[in-house]
Amino acid sequence: MHTAFPLNFFFSTRVTIEAYMIAVGMEVIVVNEKYLLSVKEASDLFGIGQHRLREIIRDDYECKYHLMIGRVIRIKKVSFEEFISKVEQI
Repeated sequence: MHTAFPLNFFFSTRVTIEAYMIAVGMEVIVVNEKYLLSVKEASDLFGIGQHRLREIIRDDYECKYHLMIGRVIRIKKVSFEEFISKVEQI
């Protein structure tokens, strides 16, 4: 069962968001330290929908910014960041 903390709880006791997530049992994933991202992690990080990410990966024939591990799609974080910085529209 999750306990709702009031917003001023964070400011009054200097509790970080990570500490709150650990306190309520949520998983904390440090995306900055990862080289390969799942579709969900990439979606959260880049602000692109999962469906649209899968369409982009489908068009990446040369595997410039994705990697298949069996049937699992992993997105190469650095390569995908470069791709995002170069395109004007997705």
